[in-house]
Amino acid sequence: MSKLGKRYRCVSCATVVLCLRPSAEEFSCCGETMREKDMEELPSGD
Repeated sequence: MSKLGKRYRCVSCATVVLCLRPSAEEFSCCGETMREKDMEELPSGD
């Protein structure tokens, strides 16, 4: 299931997609299901 606003990454080629519509389907790339991308910590604004 793909979730609205989540980013998904291909472990083979590092392609990243942003989900614009929630769906029961899963994203796939290079013949594999894409994984939900982890949150990245942004640098401090100080």
